[in-house]
Amino acid sequence: MAVKTDMSKAYDRIEWDFLEAVLRRLGFHNKWISWIMACVSSVSYSFPIKGSPKGRMIPSQGLRQGDPLSPYLFILCTEVLSGLCQRVQENGQLPVIKVANGSPLINHLLFADDTMFFCRSNQKSCNRLMDTINRYGEASGQVINFNKSAITFSNKTSLAMKMAAKLTLGISKEGGVGKYLGLPEHFG
Repeated sequence: MAVKTDMSKAYDRIEWDFLEAVLRRLGFHNKWISWIMACVSSVSYSFPIKGSPKGRMIPSQGLRQGDPLSPYLFILCTEVLSGLCQRVQENGQLPVIKVANGSPLINHLLFADDTMFFCRSNQKSCNRLMDTINRYGEASGQVINFNKSAITFSNKTSLAMKMAAKLTLGISKEGGVGKYLGLPEHFG
């Protein structure tokens, strides 16, 4: 099966402590990290009331939408999710699949806040996938928007297996009729 997930309010939910830990883990210099964190944490918001800005809210998490640095910082954070997926792949806990003859073995693709996971539709794989997603969410602050997520099953998947996978993953919508990154979601 292919599970297309959408992160809910992806930029708004990145925990600053998580971002800083990611930068440290990736080996960025302390001075650079302090500059980045100063840029990220120096934001404040006002709200227009009767035509003029009022109040001041200082957030404690999130990346600014429209800031040219934010997409790069978000990608660095999603490297943690990619690493978790690679680890469960290497441990044999989440078997990989081939999406076509001659293709490499994969279990996920990342693009911005959309992730496509590939795995078997059995209970063990569904549980491991949810564990991996939840582990990333607990660390990063990210939450899946289940209403915008969908599962595409292979033609050989039984109805009972489809229902069990949907229940375990909390995703009720079946995909396969839309597009992902401009390509048809249908898998043969």
